[in-house]
This record gives sequence, structure tokens and C-alpha cells, in this order.
Amino acid sequence: MKKIAGVLAVLLGLSAQIALADIPGTINYQGRLTDTAGNPVANGTYGVTFALHYTAEGNSPTGWSEVQNVETKGGYFIIALGSQNSLSGLGFNYPYYLEIHVAGDAQSMSPRQLLSSVPYAMRAREATHATAADSATTANNASNLGGFAANTFIRNIANSVSNTNLQSGSVTQDKAQFAPAVSFNGALISYPKIAAGYIDTNESGEANVAFSGITFSQPPVISCVIYHTNPAYINPSVVTIESVYSTGFYARSWYQNGSGTHVQTGPLRFSYIAIGQ
Repeated sequence: MKKIAGVLAVLLGLSAQIALADIPGTINYQGRLTDTAGNPVANGTYGVTFALHYTAEGNSPTGWSEVQNVETKGGYFIIALGSQNSLSGLGFNYPYYLEIHVAGDAQSMSPRQLLSSVPYAMRAREATHATAADSATTANNASNLGGFAANTFIRNIANSVSNTNLQSGSVTQDKAQFAPAVSFNGALISYPKIAAGYIDTNESGEANVAFSGITFSQPPVISCVIYHTNPAYINPSVVTIESVYSTGFYARSWYQNGSGTHVQTGPLRFSYIAIGQ
């Protein structure tokens, strides 16, 4: 019975720039074939069957094997496993043991040799299109992130923050600051103060309004609506806001007579709303 002392290694090539498609699918195997006394066999060519198993002993074939004509010199030889039968059917995600049988020997050599971690580097080429990754710095296209659908995460694009891109309950009140605002008469007002009421102009058509219980930091925006006027007026009455202050405003009422003249007069009742900061 012959013996082999061997070393396994992956032929990785010389260039770190090697393309993905060029990653070798073979495993270099170097060994020395000797007789039972430890003497190298005669130089020549020997038929050798190589097979991979799941366990160190017993019947546990992976289904991969190949026969090669091994040429020795001083007992030494080098071959490439997978050169006769592709290794692509193996996932290299389990321990594999190499069994060797030389033609003419009664049985295979023992013990089987455990593949080292180096051949498993062939599995790394699959990481470019991995079905699952425990950790990835960059993923150009991922269906799930941390167990959640990828499209539920905020994306770095316009209008990315919406109810379809935020997980329910992911933004709580203590984590967010809200600034209430209103749009009023074309102005957007944050943290608004509001004053409202009604007032009558005097018979001269004037009204000085003081806001009750509120002072604005700057003149507010005011809108008013007439809801009572003197029926003797020929045309619809008008109220105009002449001056606005942080504490109130000045208004006057008038109507247009038959000759088109604006006549300031009162009394006239109108409601108002003032919004500001």
C-alpha cells in the first residue's frame, strides 16, 4: 500500500486585480507518493482517484470525485483538484475530507485529509450576489434590512420622508420637535397667536380696536368680515384696515354713493381675526 504526504492550497493567481470570472475553481494539491516503508515510488505515472467526504472516516461521500494520471519525480507530484471534474457543485459551507486511492492498492489511504480554510475562499466569490449577509458595508440592492423590507427605510432622495417610508411608531413625540404654523392671507406664521372679536365703527366711520389680553411681537395679519350695515346705504359698505399695531388696529367704514364718491360713515359692525407671533 502506498502513502501520500500532501498539502492543499488554492491557486489564487498573482494579481490582486483579477476579475471575478477569473477566480480559479481548482485546488492545488502537492504531495509525495511513497511505499509502506516510506521510500518514494519509482518515477512514473500513477492512476489516482480523489474523492471528497463529509467525515474523516466511514461512508459519507459528497458526490464529488475524479481520476487523474499523477506523474511523480522522486515521489513528488502536483495536481489541480477539480481539473477533471468541476468543484462548482460543492458549496464549501461544510468541512470536507479528501480521500485518495492509488490504482492497484487494495484500499484507500487513511486517514482522510481535512481541507484547510484556504479552499473555502472560493465561496467568497458568491458574496457579490449573496442571498443573505450578516453584515454588509454597502448593498446596492437589498430586499430586507434587519428583518424589515428595504423600502420602509428613509432613502436619500427628495420627498423621502413620508408615511410610506417611516416604520409605524419609529418617530415618537419625545424624539421630534414640531413647530405649529398656519397659512393666513398669504403669510406662513409659526407658533401663531390669535385675537378675534367684533367691533362697530362710530357714526364717522372710524374704529380703534384694542386686542384683549394679547400682545403680538409685531403687527399681526388681520382679516375682517362685515355682518351688519346701515340699510340706508346705497351701495355695499366697505371696511378697510388703515393701521395695525402689536396691541390693536385702526379701521374705517365707508360706502360709495350714486355719483361714485366714497363716503366715510357709520355705524358699521364687522368681525375680525388677527394672527401673528
